Amino acid sequence: MITVNLELDELILLADLCNRSKGDFEPHLYYELDEIRIEGYASVAMLQMHSKLELLEKKLGSAAPEPLEFCTATQSLRLESQCEWRKHQAQEGASNE
Repeated sequence: MITVNLELDELILLADLCNRSKGDFEPHLYYELDEIRIEGYASVAMLQMHSKLELLEKKLGSAAPEPLEFCTATQSLRLESQCEWRKHQAQEGASNE
């Protein structure tokens, strides 16, 4: 096994890239695009890559100090505490006290 040291922002970037790449495969895997049908070995290869990306994303997520979440404000994966709607929620809670 090889150990790779990453900064937190690098870990989040890699997890975000995995998440986005998985999304590129999904329309083809689940036939969301009616005009494009990928079958046979190509379909198997895409499914395998999708699964590998999903496993890598989970592994990266489990190494993060807190859960990763898709942040709509930045359109990327972020630490849960960095998501804008959570910050807004925390500010509202503090102002209501």
